[in-house]
Amino acid sequence: MAWHGGDEFSAMNGRVADTQKGATPRICAQALGSPRSTGWMVPGLEGTWFCMPTSANHLAAVEWLGDGEGGPQFHYILWDVTAPSDDD
Repeated sequence: MAWHGGDEFSAMNGRVADTQKGATPRICAQALGSPRSTGWMVPGLEGTWFCMPTSANHLAAVEWLGDGEGGPQFHYILWDVTAPSDDD
């Protein structure tokens, strides 16, 4: 993902989908059925998971935790699971 310090970030491969249901390989694969090219880390959306394929075409998710003392806080998870293609 590409993030330049504002509220919006871009998925390097152009596909990101958000979910409030948490993040599992199944949830992320389903969410990527309706992807966008950007995501937003804004107040009120803390706890949102953003699912995206990696450059190696695995599923990954980033959870935005909110703003902390050092700025926006988030963490990620990566699964050794093939991401769905644009054609699925």
